[in-house]
Amino acid sequence: MYTYRRGTSTVVRYNSVMGDWATRRANFQLESHQQFAAVLSTRRRQIAMRLLLPAIVAPVDAVFTGSFMTVMAGVIGYFLLQAIEVWVFPRALIQQRMAHTRWRTAALAVVAVNGVIFGSVGIVAAVFGGPWGAACGALWVSGAILNAVLTSVGCRPVFVAALLPQIGYFIVLSLLAMPLGASPGQAAAFAMTAGLNITAALLAWRLYQNTLAAEREAKALAQAATAAKSAFVAMVSHELRTPLSAVLAGAAELEGRSRSACDRLSARLILDSARMMNSLLNDLLDMSKIEAGRLTIEEVPYDLQSLVEDTLKFWSAAARKKGISLQLETGPSLGWARGDPFRLRQILNNLLSNAIKFTDDGAVAVRHNFYATPWGIPAGRGD
Repeated sequence: MYTYRRGTSTVVRYNSVMGDWATRRANFQLESHQQFAAVLSTRRRQIAMRLLLPAIVAPVDAVFTGSFMTVMAGVIGYFLLQAIEVWVFPRALIQQRMAHTRWRTAALAVVAVNGVIFGSVGIVAAVFGGPWGAACGALWVSGAILNAVLTSVGCRPVFVAALLPQIGYFIVLSLLAMPLGASPGQAAAFAMTAGLNITAALLAWRLYQNTLAAEREAKALAQAATAAKSAFVAMVSHELRTPLSAVLAGAAELEGRSRSACDRLSARLILDSARMMNSLLNDLLDMSKIEAGRLTIEEVPYDLQSLVEDTLKFWSAAARKKGISLQLETGPSLGWARGDPFRLRQILNNLLSNAIKFTDDGAVAVRHNFYATPWGIPAGRGD
């Protein structure tokens, strides 16, 4: 911020460029921290593969070198390096430690040393195996470059730390081609192939980085859309709750003052419907439960007979309008039950709504049959 005077007024200006730079720097540090943590998490998931690989490669190296002790020394060194990485970066502390620069530097060092040891197998194969060993070494280094692309998870510093040792090994292999018996033309072709491998790796990493960035952007947009949807539902639910409260109060007042049984029945239907809508609004406000499929189920005693009869009365007007009858066919009185009356009412409403909608003539019947459970609690099946 700086100030200057013009006449009698003081003008205060904020340096927006510096503010934007500070914001970009903070975002970059956060993104770098997350990328480093993602890389180390990926490497931890691959630890079994990294420990198994030397056991597969060691016999091949022993054939090329003819020295079992040399190969075993390399394998033991590689195992020690993996153990150090697991010890320095335990799974529970990866996120915390990657927030500090010194730990990110240590992570880069671990990745670079891994690349040096991993790629050295290609040099050993070339030195001891002649032209065929050089070809195998080139394939090995190419595999190390591909692994660098896949495990860097879009993190440029990690990718560079993993790639630089392999570039160095490709240069060494190109220089060793002629001493190992290759012609100048073959050595040049080898060097060009190495350059193409490195170029392809750079392009593949760039494409991978763009894909990850697009995925992160899509995830952010989806989260923003979910937040907007939740805010909209909350606002609509709040706006609906005010008139709904008036409906509940009016229906309760009407039920209490009505002298006619028919009027009281109508008021009760209005009251039950308003309570159902109020419960639905409560469920809509809890978007996390709806999206996760975990709605709360009550277990309370309720009058099952009254619930079924009230639901049928609610749909009786729609059935009469369509010219069909609505019937309740049960044996003994349904009596009381234990469960969630609101959910049962929802189910009955959905079933009756569809039945009336798709029935052109005749009747819609609700049947309920009891059967005994091993605990003596009456259970039933509704049709």
